[in-house]
Amino acid sequence: MAKCWRCGKSGPFLPVGRSGLCLECIEEASDAAIRIITMLKSGDRQRKEALDLIDNEVARDMAEKAADSLARSKFNHWSSEVHASVAQLERVRRSASVKILEYNASEEVATVKGSGKVPYATSFTSCTCGDFIARHLPCKHMYRLAADYGGIDFLDYVN
Repeated sequence: MAKCWRCGKSGPFLPVGRSGLCLECIEEASDAAIRIITMLKSGDRQRKEALDLIDNEVARDMAEKAADSLARSKFNHWSSEVHASVAQLERVRRSASVKILEYNASEEVATVKGSGKVPYATSFTSCTCGDFIARHLPCKHMYRLAADYGGIDFLDYVN
């Protein structure tokens, strides 16, 4: 019997491509979609909340889809859960504009153009930028390094 691609349960389901969704997952998705659409049609505060809900789902989905590739990459110091937030999703999106000036393969360190005159020293585990120093979580420079030299580009997992 066919299984739902979202929850893995067997039983009646709606075919979507080569897989499908069970009736319970369809109902959950429909309720969530109606709630988000209603919020989008409401005032500015509710619109922002709806967009945050969508971004939260995109971030969780990105981290989940990237988990296997992440484990095999040079960026595997960071668990997939670290990347499953809206803040990290935004850093992934902004990483596309980052310019790597030089990469030392033997030390796995890059010189990355920053916002100031002095470039940042970036590795798969740290960066000298203010964002990383303040949060100790991957910054946009690290995501760019991972994409170019680390074997994982999180942008590939963002819909």
